[in-house]
Amino acid sequence: MPKIDLNHLELLTGRLPPQLATYTKGLTDRIQTNRVGDAAGLTQFGVNRTILPPGTGTSLRHWHMNEDEFVIVMSGIATLVDDAGEHPLYAGDCAGFKAGVANGHSILNKSEHDVILFEIGTRADEENGYYSDVDLQVKTYRRGVDKNYEFTTRDAAPYIAPNGPPFLKKTCKAEPAQRPSWTFPNTVAWVMTKTKLRPTALRSWRETSLPFIEISNSATLKK
Repeated sequence: MPKIDLNHLELLTGRLPPQLATYTKGLTDRIQTNRVGDAAGLTQFGVNRTILPPGTGTSLRHWHMNEDEFVIVMSGIATLVDDAGEHPLYAGDCAGFKAGVANGHSILNKSEHDVILFEIGTRADEENGYYSDVDLQVKTYRRGVDKNYEFTTRDAAPYIAPNGPPFLKKTCKAEPAQRPSWTFPNTVAWVMTKTKLRPTALRSWRETSLPFIEISNSATLKK
């Protein structure tokens, strides 16, 4: 049956990936989300029903190169923040963000009551996202149900988490058998699935189909 029963749909708390925690400073930690598009089996675009408690926001200000986004406010008073300033969004209001338009945006809840909205966005196999207020950009790769993230600074230098563990990244789009035989002693690759970021033990580059890896310790890269 196409109708989705929200009473029996998982309500997720927080917003991933955790690499952004240094920048978001709790902004997205209390967000609650029903992934209604996934529940309907949609694959070409995603739809989230999102609850923003007071003092939270959907994300850092950002924009996408390949993915369109659309937001519909169902209840409460939200604040759209973009390059032109702040704009109130009331119940029934909506806002759209075309792919490739460099207008960093975020939806905040500055009110004293919850905001409920729907977030709709296309799903590109590969995407570049840019953060407007911090020196950070992200490449995402979708491989089936997995979504993998590669964070760098705007000049594409490797991203080092401030006050946190270093992240070593290598990119390789060759088939596993054709990849260099780098090994990573005692390291972990982080893989984004539908619902969480899960650690995966990794001993050799050839053991994974990932287009990149993130190593969450300071182990030395060995050939």
